[in-house]
Amino acid sequence: MSHILHLMQVGLQEAYALTELVELDALSVVVRNKFRKQLDLPMA
Repeated sequence: MSHILHLMQVGLQEAYALTELVELDALSVVVRNKFRKQLDLPMA
């Protein structure tokens, strides 16, 4: 039984890591877009 619980825990940790990566990625895109608008560069 503890084996299943361990697998679930690992799965949850991986899911949390994925969502954090996605959030960081989205944040960096927003920041990049802001800088692009400030510098008035063409979209690269």
